[in-house]
Amino acid sequence: MVVEVDGCTHDCKEEYDKKRHEYLESLGLVVVHLDDMEIKTDLGWQLSILSNKTKERMKQINMPFTEGPEFVSE
Repeated sequence: MVVEVDGCTHDCKEEYDKKRHEYLESLGLVVVHLDDMEIKTDLGWQLSILSNKTKERMKQINMPFTEGPEFVSE
């Protein structure tokens, strides 16, 4: 799994980002994009997104997933 934190450095780089995303997926990787401001303001929710994506991927490859702690926003 590749986690990409998107912020203002990605402005005006849409084509480059798209090609990189497609390349990573062609390698069989799951690419998750998270917004930098959302990480700063609601880390718990962003961690939940990552947890859910991990569960989905592990189910796809028939790998058991052990539940960890719930991530709660404060």
